[in-house]
This record gives sequence, structure tokens and C-alpha cells, in this order.
Amino acid sequence: MKRSATVKKTDGKFVIENKKGEVVRSLDWQGIKLHIVYRHDTRRIETTDDIKSLKDQKIEFTSIEIVRKSDVQKRPVDIDQVGTLRYLENIDSLSPSPKTVDDDIKPLIGSIKWIGGVSTSLLFLLFIIAYFFKPEVEEVRVVEIIERPVQEKTKEVVPKQKIRKQVVRASRNKKVSPRQARAATVRKVKVTNK
Repeated sequence: MKRSATVKKTDGKFVIENKKGEVVRSLDWQGIKLHIVYRHDTRRIETTDDIKSLKDQKIEFTSIEIVRKSDVQKRPVDIDQVGTLRYLENIDSLSPSPKTVDDDIKPLIGSIKWIGGVSTSLLFLLFIIAYFFKPEVEEVRVVEIIERPVQEKTKEVVPKQKIRKQVVRASRNKKVSPRQARAATVRKVKVTNK
């Protein structure tokens, strides 16, 4: 016959205490065994009933300790340098929660109004300066270039004047020295018709 593990239900809680004895975390422990692990992704010490779920999710962790519920109910278990895991009937001291103060938004609204007023004034001043000191607009002249039709250069043909060739011969009346005696030469003479 197999023995089944039965867990007594009590009003107490399983808690993790820091070194000062203040309760940091309370645990809802359902199973018989509890694995205390350090998760590398969150950098926290956590407890789990089943390590297989962490391995399935491929979460890196370091196993610190495996404890049984009956052992923790008898005596507290030290968790490395963090604190202890124990069973408490009544929780006396909790670690103090950080106190938060509601922010007062009146200074924020005042500063937003002041910044809005100053920026609007500066923008208005910029428009006034731009109106009075705007640069003069130069008149743009559009020059249209019209291409002239290309005229073919024609040469005027001037009729050539007729050149008549005339042979001049030495006259007989003149005395011709041997030096001057030459053969008859052809001279070009311009003849104009009038």
C-alpha cells in the first residue's frame, strides 16, 4: 500500500524573511517540495514547485536549495546570504513599503503657463522684426532671347569687266636703241565702255 502525502491546512503562511527579520515575501505553497532558485534574467530569488517549467521556457537559473514542507514547518531554512524561509502562524513585521507621495501638479501647470507665455511673446516679437526688416525684393526681369533666322550669305556676282588684250608694237618713227629693242610684249589694258 502506498502512502500518500497529506498536507494539513493551517492558518499560517510560508514566508521569506530578510536578515533583519522582516517579511519580504509570502508564499502560496501547494506541493510537497519547493525549489528555491536564482533567476539570471530577473536577478531575483524565486520559488517554484517544478523546475521543468523553467527549463521548458529556456530560462537560465541556479538552483539554491530543495526543501520539503514538513522540514520548513519544523525549523526555518537558511537561503544563502539572502535570509530565511520559515513558517509563521502570525506575521508580525513586514518590510516597509516605499512611501510614495502624490505629486502636486500646481507648480507644473504654473511653469507650463509661464513657458507658453514666453514662447508666444518671442514668436510675436520675431514676426514683428521679420515684417520691418524684410529684405527688398529685386525686380526680376525676364529677357526673352529670340533667335534670328539664319540668312544664307549670298555673294553678289559682279560681272567681270572684259579685258582686252592689245599688242603694242614699236613705232617706226622713233629711234630705238638696242637696249630698248625688245620683242613685242603683251600689255593688259582696261577698257571701259561708256
